[in-house]
Order: sequence, then structure tokens, then C-alpha cells
Amino acid sequence: MFKIRNLVTLGILLVLGILVYNRFLGTPEEQQQAKTTFQTIGKAAKEVGSAVGGLLKSEKEKFDEGKYDKAMDQISGLFQNLKSKVDDVSENSQELMDNINQFNEQKQAIEDKIAEFKGTELSDEESINANEEIKGELGKLKGIIDVLEKELESKERK
Repeated sequence: MFKIRNLVTLGILLVLGILVYNRFLGTPEEQQQAKTTFQTIGKAAKEVGSAVGGLLKSEKEKFDEGKYDKAMDQISGLFQNLKSKVDDVSENSQELMDNINQFNEQKQAIEDKIAEFKGTELSDEESINANEEIKGELGKLKGIIDVLEKELESKERK
């Protein structure tokens, strides 16, 4: 069974095969047409490369301008809200406080990473990796907050 991806790949290979054949073994008219097609493909590839480079540069600039500062502020706000709830609960457990302290340490580590990346000249690939790494870490922190809130709610009901 052919999958659509296989069909598309086969189609691309077929077109490239025809173009290469026409470029080198075709009639003068076919050779000129293939040459024009390759030039058009080259220009398009150059434009795509330029657009991708612009996108990466833009992301790097946003990162340097504090793209993740707002996210860190929101997480800090959630954390402060959660911590005040824990302080209000009369029967808070040491385990819950330990989890909150661990969360605070992880949050600080992310803030340190962001500050480190801001002060460093990163290549496009390094910038993408840094963005993905920080997004992943922020997602983990949000998950920890959700778990801690659920633990706190269960303790408040008791």
C-alpha cells in the first residue's frame, strides 16, 4: 500500500528525473526549459532560505527582548498565589512545603538560564534549541503548579 507521502516523494523524484534527463540529454528546447526550471527552483530555494533566516533572526531578537519574561511573571504569580494558600492552610504538610521549595529552585534555574542566553550571542540553531528548552521547562513548571494546586485543594477539603 502506498501512502500519500510515498506518492509525493515518487512524484518529486519523477519530476527531478525528467528535468535532469532533459537538461543533459534532451533537445535544445528541452535543455533550455530545464535550465529555466532549475534557475526558478534555485531562486525559490534562496527566498525560502532568506525567509527562514529572517524568522530565526526575529525569534532571537524577541528572545533577547524578553519573550519569556511575561511567562516567568505569570508563573511567579501562580507560585505566589499557591504559596499563600499553603501558608493559610493550618494542616499543611512538610511534603507540600518541600515540593513548593523544589519548584522555587527550578523556577530560579530557568530564570538563570534565560539570563545566560540573553547575554550570549547564539547561532540560529542554538537559539531554536534554547527556545525549545525553555518552553519545555516552563511547561514542566506549569505542570508542577497544577499538581501542587490539586494537593492543596485536597488538603483544604479535609
